[in-house]
Amino acid sequence: VTINVGLAIFNLIPVPPLDGSKILMGLLPKPQAMTYARLEPYGFIVLLVLIFSGITEILIFPIIELLVHLLLGA
Repeated sequence: VTINVGLAIFNLIPVPPLDGSKILMGLLPKPQAMTYARLEPYGFIVLLVLIFSGITEILIFPIIELLVHLLLGA
């Protein structure tokens, strides 16, 4: 359960190679979505920087723990 929740939350990060970016582009007005879409070639580099700097751990782990606690009641 923890791994599945972790992968789901990680995939929702709004960085272009992940699905969260597609959701964000769908919610943004057209001009801002087009500007945001220009980041796509650099998205993988941004994602690597976020992972190796530890920012994703700080942002994602509390959300994962909360959801696992809610799902399992542990």
